[in-house]
Amino acid sequence: LADREHDRLSAFNRAALGTVKMLNGKPAEARAEYRASLSHDPRRWKTYARHALTFAGKTAFRRLL
Repeated sequence: LADREHDRLSAFNRAALGTVKMLNGKPAEARAEYRASLSHDPRRWKTYARHALTFAGKTAFRRLL
């Protein structure tokens, strides 16, 4: 895969892992995964939104997911 495609896929995978961590009640770990995702692809606007939602708590996160 080209570097850009690899970064895009890595960003997606890290963001997905962040969502799983948040839904399992681990917001600090979720934030770390979202930051790692953004380091691979800073254009993923959903990742910024989900990172911000980790500060709102699990219930709000689940409602707005």
